[in-house]
Amino acid sequence: MLVATAALIRTRMRSDGQFADDMLRVTNAPEQALLEQRLSRMVSTYKKARQSGDVAGTAVWLHTLRALAAPELRVLGRQLWEQLERGQPYAQRALRGIEVLNGTPLPLGAQSACDFIPDDLDPIELAIRRTPQNEIT
Repeated sequence: MLVATAALIRTRMRSDGQFADDMLRVTNAPEQALLEQRLSRMVSTYKKARQSGDVAGTAVWLHTLRALAAPELRVLGRQLWEQLERGQPYAQRALRGIEVLNGTPLPLGAQSACDFIPDDLDPIELAIRRTPQNEIT
């Protein structure tokens, strides 16, 4: 459900021109900091409205941007995406449930957005580091 919610939030923001794809890479662009502020305000708004699903989905992108902006947080960002990757196989079913519950069609690109992982936070690097170097049988 978290992967589906995060995908929906990003898809809607992209279609509104508020979340450019190039913000999801290692950069020091001022636009990235502005997006981070916007997401932080959204989290606060959702918290006040007691919309916990939207809080969590928005927090995915907020913490992703923070990890991309700060080298010392990058490993934590990879760990976040490693956990989110585990939920990706179930995201399509969750999207269908959200669509039925809301009674509105999904935004264009929502389904493919569930499979997205930011290149600079791809958890494959974590898996490679965790593999013992001398383990050849």
